[in-house]
Amino acid sequence: MKLKQLLNNPNYSVPIKERGSFWSYGIGMIFYYMIVGSYMNTYLLLQGIDLKKIAVILLIVKAWDAINDPLFAYIFDKIKFKKEKCLPWLRIAAFLMPLACIGFFNMPLGLSEAGKLIWFTVFYVLWDATYTICDVPFFSMTTTMSTNMNERNMLFSMARVFHGGGNLLCT
Repeated sequence: MKLKQLLNNPNYSVPIKERGSFWSYGIGMIFYYMIVGSYMNTYLLLQGIDLKKIAVILLIVKAWDAINDPLFAYIFDKIKFKKEKCLPWLRIAAFLMPLACIGFFNMPLGLSEAGKLIWFTVFYVLWDATYTICDVPFFSMTTTMSTNMNERNMLFSMARVFHGGGNLLCT
């Protein structure tokens, strides 16, 4: 199927501007993921933190991530906003994500190694939680955007394409 036909399918109910907004949010989301994922180890090594200690903290945070992702999904399902299910969470994440990244990459000078490890751990946990706050609603949003299964699949598939494009741009 040609891209033009895919985007202008008369059976789709979601307006093209809304689809574009959804997909562009995914680009911004992957930018933050790639910036932290790509530069974290280099930044921390330049701060003088031992790579073994970084690895231990990454393991601990990812173990916590395995707990907090389902926990947030539960919270996401239980909290009801007045009109929308996903958009309020995305707005919260759009506010918190830049703050978490700025905090992460602005470790105060003169901290001891223990202080740097604490700073890194706190801000990495905050960044990871903030990313979860945008990730779960983002990928759940297609179910609230359309009841048409083909349209949902297209929205999700194109979101992944835009994620890949954002990944390439960031790289």
